[in-house]
Amino acid sequence: MDDPFLPPYNTICGIYCIYRKSILEVLSGKITSFNSYKFKTNFSSDKLIEEEDFEDVLDFAIFVVISSEDSEYISHYFIGGDSERLNSILNICLGYPQAENQKILNNTLKHFNKDIVAVENMEYLDNILNEHP
Repeated sequence: MDDPFLPPYNTICGIYCIYRKSILEVLSGKITSFNSYKFKTNFSSDKLIEEEDFEDVLDFAIFVVISSEDSEYISHYFIGGDSERLNSILNICLGYPQAENQKILNNTLKHFNKDIVAVENMEYLDNILNEHP
């Protein structure tokens, strides 16, 4: 919790550990989408970790810290691990970008549109759009 990129402690509303091999394979691009046959097959055979195995998971898992300033919407996140695809998912969850400077806004919108395409290619965009608070 000493990492300077972590959101402020008082705004953290969830800490998640992604360790299922099938999910990590989608996030790394080894499996193309969450709706693919390969993902569904691998997901059903993934082993869940036991408490005594947790130390081993730290070597390959991705940790995600989600924070909210208003306890309703995501305001910040931190990814402990390398996952461009997970970053795209969470960027979309942050919402449509806003900026007062037009040049910054145009640049941010380009990245946001790339994130939308990436998440759509994973066949996960509908899950985000149909999420109800």
